[in-house]
Amino acid sequence: MTTGERIEAATEALNEVIISRSKTVVVAFLVMTVVFAGGFGLVSTDTDSTDSFTNDLPEQDALDAVNEEFEGPFEASDESTQLVHSGNNVLTKTELVRSLAVIERVEQRDDLRMASANGPAPLIAQTIDPTATTAAEQRRVIESATSTEIRRAIRERSDDPRFTGVVSEDFNPTAASASASITTITHDVPSEFSDDDLTEIQLSIETIANEESGDIRAFGSGIVDAETGTVIGDSMTLVMPVVVVLLLVFLIVAYRDPIDLALGLLALLMTVVWTFGFLGYSGIPFNQQMISVPVLLLAVGVDFGIHIINRYREETVQGFEPLEAMRTANNQLMIAFVIVTVTTVFGFGANIASDLGPIRNMGIASSVGIIFTFLIFGLFLPAAKLEVDELRERFGVPEFNSEPIASEESTLGRLLAMPAKASQHAPLVFVVVILVAGAAAASYGAGVDTSFEEKDFLPPEEQPAYIEYVPGPLAPGEYTVTETYNLLEDKFATNQDQSVKIYVQGSFEEDHALEALASPNDDPPSNLAVGDGGEADARSIITVIQAYAQQDPEFAALVERNDRN
Repeated sequence: MTTGERIEAATEALNEVIISRSKTVVVAFLVMTVVFAGGFGLVSTDTDSTDSFTNDLPEQDALDAVNEEFEGPFEASDESTQLVHSGNNVLTKTELVRSLAVIERVEQRDDLRMASANGPAPLIAQTIDPTATTAAEQRRVIESATSTEIRRAIRERSDDPRFTGVVSEDFNPTAASASASITTITHDVPSEFSDDDLTEIQLSIETIANEESGDIRAFGSGIVDAETGTVIGDSMTLVMPVVVVLLLVFLIVAYRDPIDLALGLLALLMTVVWTFGFLGYSGIPFNQQMISVPVLLLAVGVDFGIHIINRYREETVQGFEPLEAMRTANNQLMIAFVIVTVTTVFGFGANIASDLGPIRNMGIASSVGIIFTFLIFGLFLPAAKLEVDELRERFGVPEFNSEPIASEESTLGRLLAMPAKASQHAPLVFVVVILVAGAAAASYGAGVDTSFEEKDFLPPEEQPAYIEYVPGPLAPGEYTVTETYNLLEDKFATNQDQSVKIYVQGSFEEDHALEALASPNDDPPSNLAVGDGGEADARSIITVIQAYAQQDPEFAALVERNDRN
């Protein structure tokens, strides 16, 4: 027996079970739906815009090791929130008072865990009065200071990197002006502090900043996560109703019978419940990349459902009994459903081999969802249709319209036959047109840009024009993260503090160990920020050795004797 014959025999045997034990099949699928419904509430949302793409990568593992094994000069362990202040001139007395008012309100709340605040306003206030240590004292200093005193303090700080690093690049010390500034609020957090805790703190600070006059906005990883989660919810809220309405129209046109329509909708609902239940039980988070998964499953499910019901009707209108009609219809369609399912699973399942977690998870969700779609529409729907028709006959419920859609005599049937007729009358022309269209599409696709930037995963800065016509309950929220991100890029010298960490493992007793640390600085790339003499500004155990050698002549002599290069 060939492979094809084995597959055909297996599908016929499966189809016979569906037909002969339809009630058992329906009950089993309904029970499984209840089971999967339990996992629906366990679905988590992944709001990390790019972090999940770097999990398990060697570079990320190295960075995690650096953060875990090294402390002190390499990384600060405290969490922080940025207050981004913009306007015509954020260094005026009024704007400085506004900035300190926000800091003061944050400082007064113990639940916001403020440890310190570093920015232009605190620095200027302490320049005028070094004894002002709290935000309230600093605010009173600025309020009582004259404009001349404030400008003098700004000029005194104009050469201080702590000050120039937190004002925009258009800072003018002569005019004592800048169009933007950053104040960093550091939080004193315990070791068990979680990302959700940080999000709650930053959202509270955002509320305080929004209540103050002037353009002051809070920014941080917690706010980014919160808005990303909002985008996922808004996208589902906006997309799913549109998809459901379109699918409902297709189902109404295809079924033209409220009971068959209800069966089709039930099968679609079960597909969604099974898929999300699987995500909940398996611990796979739902993220931005998965928004297309339920839409895909609904589209495939509608296609399967229309084929099953329509093919069954084609047999019944010819006078066949329901069992025989469903046996014939399902035998013919089961092979096609298997082929569609297998090819789709292989297509999306290829993403399972990806090293990127979100891509891999999307491949798993899509593949499992397609298998669920096949099981529900290939097994449950035929069995349910037989049971429902038996009940209709028993209770005398009439059929509203059981004519198959798109018969050869119908308008839709003639319309669908046009491509086939065109290929029959002018096959060469038809092939040439298809090849030219394919070549044009391939040429266009070759020019598609590929990039991977964090801002690509951020919420949209501007909403499409059609959003203003969306009804209130479905309208998305307002997003500020991307606008703030772009402001930071445009106004501040963000590239000046970029660095590269090199994680070296092995025995440092070997002769070549320290040489390996020094070699990257021998010929640094031209686009790397360089210091005096064209060298990279490197910090490592070598710089510690050099610094100590300058302080201790005996140690310097030891280094000189052993450092042959």
